[in-house]
Amino acid sequence: MFNAYVFQAKDYFNRHFFSDKDLQPLNTSLTELFNNVVDHSESKVGGYVFTQYFPNKHQIVISVCDFGNGIPKTINLYLEKMGRNVGSHLDALQLAFKKGFSTESTPTNRGLGLDNIASIVKSMKSDLLIISNDVCLNQKPDGSVKKELMPEGFPGTLVVISFNTKHLKPLEIEDIVHAEYTL
Repeated sequence: MFNAYVFQAKDYFNRHFFSDKDLQPLNTSLTELFNNVVDHSESKVGGYVFTQYFPNKHQIVISVCDFGNGIPKTINLYLEKMGRNVGSHLDALQLAFKKGFSTESTPTNRGLGLDNIASIVKSMKSDLLIISNDVCLNQKPDGSVKKELMPEGFPGTLVVISFNTKHLKPLEIEDIVHAEYTL
């Protein structure tokens, strides 16, 4: 079902607003976020997604939320199981962004998800917000990152990406031809 949503969202935005733009950043980010929900969250109710385009602000906002264990808790449980030192929730969230680090070893999970998302968001001069357990991380368009503890905990993970559509790249000719033949 997640794959269908990724395809439908990309197709919708391509047909209605961005027929000449490469929407691969949206596609890749949604796929990575859905893989994280499936591979890591242990949420009993799955995940939720919301995607909306704000033309006046030149933004596509995607939000993916689950009510699972949360990133810091999942990482610290994994570290504890491996006999390694458990860090603070801020340290655990930082570790989640380390390229190649993963608490699972499924084919869809190679420790690239959050690193890929952060890189995509930075390259598009866009915003990334992650709220998980009692930690909030905000990556700004200039690439600066602010992490802080929150007074109240959140029982899962919420990721909000606000893509700046001014930084969508134009489609290459071969992409346009391929899209015409697959419709």
